[in-house]
Amino acid sequence: MILLPMAGLDDMMTEGVMALAVDYAVQSGILRKTDNDKEPYALADGWEEKTVYCIGDCTTVTNFQGFLNKMRKTPLRCMQAHHQCRVLQKAFSQFITQSGEWHHRFNMQESILDVNFEVIVRHFQAAVGWKKIRADPALCFQAANSLTKMMTHALEKCHLHAQGSLMTEEQIAELEAMGPERAAIQYCFSFSQRMDSLMDSDDEVVRSGATFYKMCRTQRVFRNGTRVGDPLVCEQIFSD
Repeated sequence: MILLPMAGLDDMMTEGVMALAVDYAVQSGILRKTDNDKEPYALADGWEEKTVYCIGDCTTVTNFQGFLNKMRKTPLRCMQAHHQCRVLQKAFSQFITQSGEWHHRFNMQESILDVNFEVIVRHFQAAVGWKKIRADPALCFQAANSLTKMMTHALEKCHLHAQGSLMTEEQIAELEAMGPERAAIQYCFSFSQRMDSLMDSDDEVVRSGATFYKMCRTQRVFRNGTRVGDPLVCEQIFSD
């Protein structure tokens, strides 16, 4: 899920984040509403089996943590408020907060350059003549991101062509028999398996290229997943 500004709620303020987080907890089946005005929320059945991934900018994540810190400081003499805070704390223990698209893209870009700059990126940079790119993405994020995206597309096209060139007539006939949609899915799946296998290649250049492609593709999938709020994609990437 994405923590985004909503009508009447400001995710730049701690109170706005609190309202968003409680609303998400109810929608996700972690909390349920009660008829008690003084303790309006209770833990839902099976709350421990659910996980919510909250992806927002750093300010939103910081405000969410500030909200949790406020709840921990609720005095014991306020028994009803203290009990309600304990319920919310348990609910929010099922939340995993991460900084959003731009911040994670920066961290991913940092990892990509750290692992691949000297091995592959620097040579490609020299070939295209982009002189401003450095190993530290903080100095050249947009340029480095554009270059790695270009390199990823080039590698993808080359390996897709190589995979198609190696297919036998029997394999082509099997794909044609599947129909266009299933054939496209099967071809992409086999391509993904091919790229995974190349990461164990004895050839250092091939292995480096496959590793670079895998890292860049993960960044691309994460970017697209967070933009549309796809929780399955986010969960898979965080689990990996």
